Amino acid sequence: MKRDMDLVRHILQTVEDTTNTRGIVHIDQFNDGHHSTEQIRYHLDMMGQADLIAVEYIDMRHGAVLRVRALTWQGHNLLDDLRSKESS
Repeated sequence: MKRDMDLVRHILQTVEDTTNTRGIVHIDQFNDGHHSTEQIRYHLDMMGQADLIAVEYIDMRHGAVLRVRALTWQGHNLLDDLRSKESS
């Protein structure tokens, strides 16, 4: 699967805009109508590995739930860079 920087930007903005201190638990909150659940999950995984977002997996009876708690310092920096490229 290819990395999609538009989706990365969308995920970063969604996490930044979230006021819930417990984080985002439902993957549907990242759905922009242009990407599949598999694409979103893949990008969340990659972004967690790259330390752009703080991600944790919670074991539940029906399977693991992904929680995105916050942007990391690097995530904020990347979002700032993407915004500055957008405006130039």
